[in-house]
Amino acid sequence: MNLIYKANKGFTLAEILITVTIIGIVASFAIPTLYHNIQEESYKTRWISIYSILNQATISILMDQGGSLVGVFKTSNNDIREEYLKYLSYVQKCNSGASLGSCWHASHKNLNGGDAWIDTNFSRAILTNGMLIAFLNYDAQCDKVDWRTINGPLCGEFYVDVNGWKKPNIRGKDIFGGWILLNGLKPHGYNDGWDPNTDCTPGGYGIGCSAKFLMR
Repeated sequence: MNLIYKANKGFTLAEILITVTIIGIVASFAIPTLYHNIQEESYKTRWISIYSILNQATISILMDQGGSLVGVFKTSNNDIREEYLKYLSYVQKCNSGASLGSCWHASHKNLNGGDAWIDTNFSRAILTNGMLIAFLNYDAQCDKVDWRTINGPLCGEFYVDVNGWKKPNIRGKDIFGGWILLNGLKPHGYNDGWDPNTDCTPGGYGIGCSAKFLMR
């Protein structure tokens, strides 16, 4: 009986190099995208976490004050910050009037690339987790009424950069915020004219992203 042996042919060095090159090219495109997606999810998770903490702080303040924030924040932007810092761990405070670049960025951007607004009136702090937070007191009686007050009269407003000093420093990416109402918090984009869907797009300001990511 004749036995026919068939030799197994291995890969040549050239074939191995070509394969490795192709894998490298694919990875060079895939890895940055994967990293970007992981970062985006991380920002959203941090925002959900800090909003929950601020919401609980607001509930505690309300309980201490008989269920209303009227008169709690008095007239100073520092007053509103001081009330919240009773329930937050922080490493530095920067009072209202301090130049931007102190406890907050000298400048930051909207999602569409335009310049975003926060001025020196905001009272700021750096939290122990590295986040930056800024508060603005609208009215001690919590009766400010304008186009943003569909949810009710406003006491104040806050912003948080969940990524601290690190980039991208963009609203809707790592910067989020909300309204402080007479009896609680609402995120920017919740029934205030900033649509969570249309504003949370590359052509939008990114303000509505604050509500969108909390409603996932």
